[in-house]
Amino acid sequence: MKEWWYKIKNFFRNLYIYRKILTTDYQFDYGYLLDLEKFKLQLMLKSFKDVSHVDHTSNIRWISICIKLIDIIQEEDSALEVVEMEMSKPQFKLVKYVNINNAFRFGIEYLDRYDGLQVYRKELLRQQKALYLYNKIRYNYMLEWWD
Repeated sequence: MKEWWYKIKNFFRNLYIYRKILTTDYQFDYGYLLDLEKFKLQLMLKSFKDVSHVDHTSNIRWISICIKLIDIIQEEDSALEVVEMEMSKPQFKLVKYVNINNAFRFGIEYLDRYDGLQVYRKELLRQQKALYLYNKIRYNYMLEWWD
């Protein structure tokens, strides 16, 4: 009986904690899954920092990197900055370095073409690289985090 009470209490606690994320669940948007993973990683990071009897230094490092990568993927940390507005059309410039040497691996072409879209292509390349690195870290370390 005691374990049932705990499960019911835990269910409502989780429902309350995840309420903002649950309201943004759409079937056509992958961003919801990234929001859910980011929220869970933030909770884990807080938990790992609060526990002092176990050394979670490497886990804290990888989880922090994953949270930052999710921000890049979801354009919360953009490499673009508005320079000026011309006729209600913003002009952007790249404010963060993006390595373009291996752009062909991510299907981004025409980075050397100066047609006004080069900045957008570099931002897209940055997001694709962040997604690739995030999935690689998850593949290599996720089982350690929940083990």
